[in-house]
Amino acid sequence: MREPNSIRAYASLACIAIQSNQNDMFGGQSINCFDYAMAEGVGKSFRKAVVDEARKALIYRFEADEFLTEQPFKTDFKALVDFANCRYAESMETERAKQGIQAVGDALTKILEQHGKPTRDAYVDAAAIYRLACADVEEETHQAMEALIHNFNTLHSRAGAQVPFSSINYGMDTSPEGRLATRETLNAIWAGLGNGETAIFPISVFQLKAGVNYNPGDPNYDLFQQACKTSAKRLFPNFVNLDAPYNLQYYKEGDYNSYVATMGCRTRVMSNINGPEESGSRGNFAFTTINLPKLALEAKGDIRKFYELFDKYIDISHDYLRACTSSSRSMSTIIRSSWGRASGWTATSSSRRTASRTSSSMRRTPSASAALPNASSR
Repeated sequence: MREPNSIRAYASLACIAIQSNQNDMFGGQSINCFDYAMAEGVGKSFRKAVVDEARKALIYRFEADEFLTEQPFKTDFKALVDFANCRYAESMETERAKQGIQAVGDALTKILEQHGKPTRDAYVDAAAIYRLACADVEEETHQAMEALIHNFNTLHSRAGAQVPFSSINYGMDTSPEGRLATRETLNAIWAGLGNGETAIFPISVFQLKAGVNYNPGDPNYDLFQQACKTSAKRLFPNFVNLDAPYNLQYYKEGDYNSYVATMGCRTRVMSNINGPEESGSRGNFAFTTINLPKLALEAKGDIRKFYELFDKYIDISHDYLRACTSSSRSMSTIIRSSWGRASGWTATSSSRRTASRTSSSMRRTPSASAALPNASSR
């Protein structure tokens, strides 16, 4: 699959990836750093918008001149723009916007000089090109996030039993691109579905952190306020407090995989006794919820009875999860064994099998080839 090159493609592939995972495994799917992931798509769409708007501006000035032929011009102009200093800005008054206009003006001057055209209006045009490119990417991001919300509520999974059980975590990216993705996601959730219904999925989780978005003066505080307003109307987003002691211990500034994320409204993803403690590239066998208010009602005010019930259901949950783990390991062993017999590899360990597939000592046997249809039918 080719790398996506626009915010629309990023948002579409996020839905498709979650749908595909949902069909292949048990449990819900979550994106732990949605704003950081979508920010890359915003940046790519902005760069395309700059090139498109530059060509439109020059067509307006020079009409259908030969050097404005679409593909050659886009290739040449893109190579001339210093995109390290030409990035999306939320306001034309920022230093980032001034740098972007300068970069566009420099590129315009160079390409006009190459083709013997006057350059006196290059920086005037650059300001308009930059402003229009920012507006273009804002509109494209708005449409992409609306499509994301609608796709998550119409895609089928698990033989059509439900739409994908999906979650997105966001709120921590303070870059203009990441902020735009968050803002338009919240706008799409606020707008709802076709007839104004509240979207069931994705379960939306806003990550709270002092110094980032929690207090007045924090760079993303306005997004926190928007999230509160949206949640009051739509019940989403939910909120996870990264400053809670049991979450803060993992936090590393600038490392989004150290930000605690959730799958659904209650499955916290971070602690790990079998590998790195991080929120990215993680999974779980199943989530298990104990309904504490129900136990309290059953106990009828008897604290001793409450804890007896609590202990009972903790034991049931423990045994259930142990059974899940045991079944998964057994199934994994069966699958590996069946695959090995069907494919005819003689190595036993997965590492040796992977390392030795091209070795002359690894050969298919007639019996293995004959067994392949039977293995497939099972």
